[in-house]
Amino acid sequence: MEELRSVSKKPIYIPLLTGGLLLLGLYLTSLYNYLLFHSLAEIFSIVIAFSIFTFAWNCRKIIDNNYLIFLGIAYLFVGFIDIIHTLAYAGMGIFLGYDANLPTQLWIIGRYLESISLLLACFILNKKKIKFNLALLGYTIIVSLLLLSIFYWKIFPSCFIEGSGLTPFKKNSEYIISLILAASLFFLLRKKEKFDRKVLQWLVISILLTIASELTFTFYISVYGLSNLIGHIFKIISFYFIYQAIIVTGLTKPQELLFKNLQESEEKLSYALQATNDGIWDRNLESGKLYLSDRYYQMLGYNPGEITITQKVFEEFLHPEDKENVLQKIQECIEEKTKDYSAEFRIKTKSGKWKWILGRGKVVSHDYTGKALRFLGTHVDISQRKEAEEKLEKLARIDSLTGCNNRRYGLELLDRQIKLSHRSKSPLLLAFLDIDGFKAINDNFGHDEGDKVLKGVVKLLKSTLREIDIICRMGGDEFLLIFPDSSLKEAPLIKERLNKDLTKLNQTLKKPYKIGLSVGLSCYDPANPQPMDELIRIADKKMYEDKKDKKYNNE
Repeated sequence: MEELRSVSKKPIYIPLLTGGLLLLGLYLTSLYNYLLFHSLAEIFSIVIAFSIFTFAWNCRKIIDNNYLIFLGIAYLFVGFIDIIHTLAYAGMGIFLGYDANLPTQLWIIGRYLESISLLLACFILNKKKIKFNLALLGYTIIVSLLLLSIFYWKIFPSCFIEGSGLTPFKKNSEYIISLILAASLFFLLRKKEKFDRKVLQWLVISILLTIASELTFTFYISVYGLSNLIGHIFKIISFYFIYQAIIVTGLTKPQELLFKNLQESEEKLSYALQATNDGIWDRNLESGKLYLSDRYYQMLGYNPGEITITQKVFEEFLHPEDKENVLQKIQECIEEKTKDYSAEFRIKTKSGKWKWILGRGKVVSHDYTGKALRFLGTHVDISQRKEAEEKLEKLARIDSLTGCNNRRYGLELLDRQIKLSHRSKSPLLLAFLDIDGFKAINDNFGHDEGDKVLKGVVKLLKSTLREIDIICRMGGDEFLLIFPDSSLKEAPLIKERLNKDLTKLNQTLKKPYKIGLSVGLSCYDPANPQPMDELIRIADKKMYEDKKDKKYNNE
């Protein structure tokens, strides 16, 4: 978190200078080769469009903002249209028999799709959670029909005529698109309370720049003209700001993007508690007496009068990992080292389960010497928010397909295990594993079948290895296995167990192919330590040697 704060406090001239230099570089590129400039500009927006979709897809089950989910779906298809537009651009030579009219038609389709999506997103903001797959199907049908109208039926109106320039349809469309964008901006601002202030600012700037881009595209006569260049620069900046609003904010401050509604609910709940004496505590610092409202007891599962919670009992109910921090913050507030008390902690309920609580309070009364007399505050149940945060944290650690650790978290675990092995003077065994013939399975039987193989291998590994062993998917069909307190002496036994269980798996599956595994091993020796990268390199090399030996023996 400290790193994120330091990033947010960077001087503003740094990103401005960087952005300016990049735009200058793009402009110089256009002077050298306009086709290269156009391709770079479009690739930039395409990458961001697909990133927005990827983010929305991976967060679709936890995000509580329909606007962002809908935009994620829309930008997948906007990016797809922009790919075809880029490939069709005059001079690319990919779509033979077409002139500059084709990329201009595709441009208009992409911009209509983007602007209408931005407008529609405002109207579904307060609706129940949208059906992701249904929206994907709808966009697929619409985009397919639009592309057929250009490439098959050839009924889409002409947008550019060589020698004459833009057609009235193209110019009018740009104005209509600008009006749609203006309308989307109007309705977005009417629902600004649904968005974090910074996110809203980025979205507004992005839409305004998109409008400027569309208006600029009404002037050019040549697809290599100055207004075309300026329009693409506006588009680049526009996509940068929507990137800031969704991707950067979603990764660095997810609570401001993914859980904005959840935060609002917590604040409303807090105000309601204070207004209705729900979850309120009042501590007399002189007598030591502690008053708790009826709802406070009910939050912990007790009926009023069933139990008396004193300050000592409250401290006993605190989770051991949170107790010291909570009591320290309370004491600091009582001694007025801090103005207010605020802490998140777990407290034991009647059922014995732990409930997450947000405790807030302050000293509200003093004697004539300034000594604190009364400490008043509220307790708010934040269990739902904590569950959402845990889901997001899991999303960042777990490979979504197989359910094992992903590469980033796997390398983090390996680094921890190496340090632990070094301290305890115990060996650490590494195995780099690759699925034999995985590409052929994908090519011959489809990627769905390949996904089943990956899941099956992970299931096999989990059933074969010990509970303390660690499985990480490094990417594609490659896995890293970590065996604490193990050395190369245990390697034959591990291989034997894997091969035995793999044979059983193939017999059970009865597929027209057989799943095979190539394995390479390396070992961390505390007496002769090697860096993590070197251990992985050795295991990877031996894995490929194992794969090569298999091919040689089969021949």
